[in-house]
Amino acid sequence: MPQRLRAAIYGRYSTEKQSGASIPDQFRVGERLAERHDFEVVAHYSDAAISGGTAQRPGYQQMLEAARRGEFDVIVAEDTSRLWRNMAEQAPRLAELTDLGIAVVTHDLDTRAESGGMLAAIHGASSEQYRREI
Repeated sequence: MPQRLRAAIYGRYSTEKQSGASIPDQFRVGERLAERHDFEVVAHYSDAAISGGTAQRPGYQQMLEAARRGEFDVIVAEDTSRLWRNMAEQAPRLAELTDLGIAVVTHDLDTRAESGGMLAAIHGASSEQYRREI
């Protein structure tokens, strides 16, 4: 029987004006995604009231450090905009995660799929543009 992939779930919201319940809600969505893909959830990371346009997010950085130590096999988030709203961060991070053998799975992306790279670029550009608009 193949071993289940170990998953880290990430949640984030951008501003103090958003609900504090946003992260627990995102974690619930992530748990359902993990269950659907038969992942074993081993960690949760989050950042409150910090834009996805910056990499200077403590929870995000902790998650990347854990990824580099091989503590999980996949990052699960509600959608790619929870992880990134800046292509200058998204592109090199996805390349690094791929090199580490770590997939990213959201409602709108699964980097294990052949189309993952193209979809990541499209969603990333869209998320970055939305951040600029708001």
